[in-house]
Amino acid sequence: MRNSACKGTIRETLRKVYDEAAANPPNINQASDLIKRQIPASRSRVREVLKEDEFARRRRGPGRKAKPRPDQPTTAQAPRSTLKSCSSA
Repeated sequence: MRNSACKGTIRETLRKVYDEAAANPPNINQASDLIKRQIPASRSRVREVLKEDEFARRRRGPGRKAKPRPDQPTTAQAPRSTLKSCSSA
């Protein structure tokens, strides 16, 4: 007899994982690893739940990475008044 969590328990735990991640949601592998650390669940059952529409919509698409946010503005983002102008007079 296997001791594995039901799909309802896996869904609840996944909702918490994705809610905490907010702007940087885990991919399928990362989410699967996080769930298996929190509750006893088989890989195949976790994958079944992860492929459901609810969680598929919460992940970024294939090849999409989180965009890093710079702490300091670059010269392209700095206001024009602070940049030196190159005028020949």
